[in-house]
Amino acid sequence: MQHEHGFISETDYRNHSAISRSQVWRMITKSPAHALIPTPATNAMELGTAIHQALLEPHKFTETFLCGPDNRRGNKWKDAVAEAEANNQLILTAPDYEKVERITDAVLSNSLARSMILSNSAVKEYSSFFKHEHTGLQCKARFDVFDESAGTIIDLKTTADASKDAFSRSCANYGYHLQAAWYLMAHERAHQFVFIAVEREEPYAISFYELDENSLADGESLMRKGLEQWKECVELDHWPTYPQKLQEISIPHWARS
Repeated sequence: MQHEHGFISETDYRNHSAISRSQVWRMITKSPAHALIPTPATNAMELGTAIHQALLEPHKFTETFLCGPDNRRGNKWKDAVAEAEANNQLILTAPDYEKVERITDAVLSNSLARSMILSNSAVKEYSSFFKHEHTGLQCKARFDVFDESAGTIIDLKTTADASKDAFSRSCANYGYHLQAAWYLMAHERAHQFVFIAVEREEPYAISFYELDENSLADGESLMRKGLEQWKECVELDHWPTYPQKLQEISIPHWARS
């Protein structure tokens, strides 16, 4: 399997034509047409980006993010947005900006998290491009942290609930098992994928997880299935949405009386 690694800007990474795991996840959970549409940024996603940058690229955080008013209403917010846009910055409400600072302090005050993120052999925001062996498709991955000497990929996740059961559900709901399998395939020296799960609300609790072999195997199977479907769409030049036929559905088991 061919691999290329290096440091490029997030914009250049996003604009690169290689396939990302999030695109394949949208193809599997939604449709091929959805896979081609970038996910629109939400306030929650913007907050997550800010936390990542404050932890992994602190020198860029204050350049990228502006601390705005207490809420998103009124002329104060409009003026702050105009200022941010003029300076090519993103804007957070004052409470969210403070939350980023508190979460960053909580993570860096945790000895295990700190040792993982600030290890001398760790590189941050590191991109990898590789050819998927089975389909021949060009794929990409961007690691939060890669410890080169340990061969460990570290991924920071902000979450509402970092408990073991809740984060296991998050892995299934958001395709983190696909991500782990994808990223482990993206670097020939990677053999471990670790999540640092950080709660978004006080006390900003932190947990550390890695997926078992069965979950990683399921993620790898999803990766292969999604890329096979992607290849078929490319060959047919056809990216459909949902099946155009009448389908019978039923309510979930938990909703039944």
